[in-house]
Amino acid sequence: MKRVCVVAIVIALVLLALGSSAGVANMKGKTGLEVDLGYDAFAFTGVGDWYDAWEEMLVAWGWTLVENRPPSHAIPYGARVRYGLSPTLSVIGSAGSFSSSGRLAVSVDSTDLTVNTTVSATFFGAGIQIVLVDPPNYNIFAEVEVGSWAVTLHETWQETGDPVIAERDAGGSKIGGALAIGGEYFLPNKPISFIGKIVYRVGKLEQIATRRDDMEGTAIGEPFQTVDPVTDDLTDMQIDLGGLGVRFGVCFSFPAKK
Repeated sequence: MKRVCVVAIVIALVLLALGSSAGVANMKGKTGLEVDLGYDAFAFTGVGDWYDAWEEMLVAWGWTLVENRPPSHAIPYGARVRYGLSPTLSVIGSAGSFSSSGRLAVSVDSTDLTVNTTVSATFFGAGIQIVLVDPPNYNIFAEVEVGSWAVTLHETWQETGDPVIAERDAGGSKIGGALAIGGEYFLPNKPISFIGKIVYRVGKLEQIATRRDDMEGTAIGEPFQTVDPVTDDLTDMQIDLGGLGVRFGVCFSFPAKK
């Protein structure tokens, strides 16, 4: 049902774009290079469950919780290339990256245990941008994009007084997508525009493969294991990349608008 709805939305937007008239900000035949920065709130459901399950077990074993802050947000950055097929329809290609960190800390007597977790990802995608409203010097647009996420997870475990840090690494890839709506302001008589948009992402890794495990809990190449918050049994780690975000960018178009 979700795929049908997405396809219907894309078709409706394309028809709307082809049927609308072009304003001053006409990208037909132009190539735009955009660099952007933003803020993302990620679901990271599997990682958050892992933190909650370990907190519950460690507290039950007599440890005192100091901090429970799972990865949940990031400052993504990236670049995009856009080519205008018509005044209101462009194709886009993009690449981006982010890194999100979390920390679980507990203590008992004079001993502290700290777990640091970092989730990183690189995204390569392609899609279309459709101009919905295009008055002079600015427009309102929608974007649909699909692409591939390459995701890595890195953990470190360390107790007070122990010079050795145990590390765990895992990774995987996932095809995902994004929908966005935003606006673009074109500087008069300049090949520069400023962009702001709201982005909704989908993409969930059901498993990630173990690459290193100093704690010898999971064999290399096997699904990375975590604690199920309901049963307290080991289960495959899942990483949900879904969530909302915002982007702000600058776009340089070639050739310059006359």
